[in-house]
Amino acid sequence: MNHKMKVPELSDRAKKLAEEYMNRGAIPKSETEDAYHVAIAVTNDPDALASWNFKHIVSINPIRKIHEINRKRSYAAVEIGSLQIFGGAKYGNV
Repeated sequence: MNHKMKVPELSDRAKKLAEEYMNRGAIPKSETEDAYHVAIAVTNDPDALASWNFKHIVSINPIRKIHEINRKRSYAAVEIGSLQIFGGAKYGNV
């Protein structure tokens, strides 16, 4: 089976979006890598973002703020959750 995989990069768009996440309180300013993680994903238009970071990413308040910022910047909605939420590899969903 062939899969076309795109390796996302830290573009200028992603950097600006990450800065906005931090400046607007979606992700703490001390967690730059987390902000980049989400911004890189969002600017590459995925359906979902899986993370094990339950403190700064996979938590209701960050998710709400991320979605609010993304809507205002006209990015598509991205489902954010853990592998367990998405069903995980055990069920063939990842």
